[in-house]
This record gives sequence, structure tokens and C-alpha cells, in this order.
Amino acid sequence: TPLVFLFHGSGGTPDWQMSYSNMAAFADAFKFNVVAPKSIGRKFDMSSGSDDVTFAADIIDAVSEDYCIHPKRIFATGFSSGGGMSQRLACDLSDRIAAVGPVASGNPWVIWADLCEPERPVPIIQFNGTADMTIPWEGDWRPPVPEMFGAWADLYGCSSETEVVYQKGEVTCIEYKDCEGDATLRHCIVEGGGHNWPGALPLPYGWAGHTTEDIDASREIWKFFAEHGMDDDN
Repeated sequence: TPLVFLFHGSGGTPDWQMSYSNMAAFADAFKFNVVAPKSIGRKFDMSSGSDDVTFAADIIDAVSEDYCIHPKRIFATGFSSGGGMSQRLACDLSDRIAAVGPVASGNPWVIWADLCEPERPVPIIQFNGTADMTIPWEGDWRPPVPEMFGAWADLYGCSSETEVVYQKGEVTCIEYKDCEGDATLRHCIVEGGGHNWPGALPLPYGWAGHTTEDIDASREIWKFFAEHGMDDDN
């Protein structure tokens, strides 16, 4: 069966992240395993070659000893800095991580001018809100969100042309075309969306902002993962 990593954001916990994303229900419904690691400090170390990358690799080995894990269908998602951790695995564990789905996340290797040298172009579906106060769409000390996501397109040699693949209400998902290895890069943009998990219950915090109901991030992430195992042609 597939394995999905679910990384919590800064100050979060595995239990909270599992409940907030409703990922356990999707794991039960669609028959995949989900593992929610806990960081040592407030958040995971997203730098190149970090101990947390080794931690993730060790988790794959440990879980595979006890469960029948499909080695070509191991995925990673996460919220905020946890989404950044999933992107770090796309850089450092591209031989083991089939696809990633960061939510409300920036791009750690762009922010820190860090290394990202994947052995293969890992498919990505990412969600960002244009009114996110934590990861500002227009940027702050970090680059603008479209620039950070576009760095993946540059790394994968995609063309500058994009195609709308989903549109409903506040949500538009675009894909870059002609990427190396036919990798899929899909960016789902929530107009007026805040720092939250699309489709989840709204959070009672000012920093969370507006939560859209026009897309369910957990459902779309799993659909994307199900179509992008390393044993698939796409």
C-alpha cells in the first residue's frame, strides 16, 4: 500500500495536523498508510541534508519493516513549514519520494539559496492563498509566492506556458507544460485565501484568514498522489 508523510507546521503537533487535514479519514477510505512525524523543536529542519531528511528516510525503512509499503508510492505533504519539509524531501529524497503536496508553504531552498539537486523531477501539487499573511503572495523578506513556485518550473526545465486544469469559484489550479520527465507541476491558487488548509474547517485565529470551500486540499492531494507514483508513466 502507499505511504503518505504528513508534516505539521511550526508549533504544531502530529495529532493536530492529522485532525485538521482529515487525512486519516482519507487513508481509511482510499487504503493508504499515513505517518505524521513530530519535529524536535517547533518545526522541521528544512535545510539541505538535514538530520530531519535522514529521519524521514529512517521512517520509511522502519514502517516498511512492519507494513507492506509500495516502494514506488511514497509521498509527502504538510502545512506551512511542514509543506516546506515536503519540498525538501523532493530535493533530497527524490529517489524515494514519488510526489509532494505542500499547503500554505513557501519554498525553503529558494528562500535560503540552498541546494536542490533531485535525481528526478518530483511531481508537485501546491496550494497557496493570495491573502496569506504568513506566506505573503507578494513576498516580504522572502520572494513572492509565484516566483518561489516558478523556481520548480525553472529547475525542471518547463516552458513558461501554463494551462488551467481546475477552476471553481475562488480557486484556480494551473500546470506548467513541457517539464523534464513529463513531471507535473500544479499550483492551486485561492483568491483571497489565507494561511490554512483549503476545504478544512475554518481556524479561529486571525492569522488563518479565509478558508475556501471551493476545493478540498486533502482530497486533491490524494488524487494527485494516486496518479503520480514512480511506477506510473506520468
